[in-house]
Amino acid sequence: MRSDEIRLERMTRKEFREALDAGRFHTAAVPVGSIEQHLEHLPLGHDTASCTYLAERVAERLYPAVVVAVPISIGISEHHMIHRGTLSAKPAAFLATIFD
Repeated sequence: MRSDEIRLERMTRKEFREALDAGRFHTAAVPVGSIEQHLEHLPLGHDTASCTYLAERVAERLYPAVVVAVPISIGISEHHMIHRGTLSAKPAAFLATIFD
């Protein structure tokens, strides 16, 4: 592992434990973006890619305080379900996941 790694999923359990023991990572940023349509010119994963990119830049600036968790790539996108490829959760399920 790089000593400046900010992505949680790239670390082993031992590496993460050692980072915590060294005083790193007081906060975990969990990017949340939908898989949904963005007209014809952007990929379905645009929201997830954008919020993950932003979370990584923030974590780099705040290093070593912040680690970036694996993104949640489903949102409340019922209004886009007519478009194939959209993933959507029910509002209660989505909010329960975020609050947990």
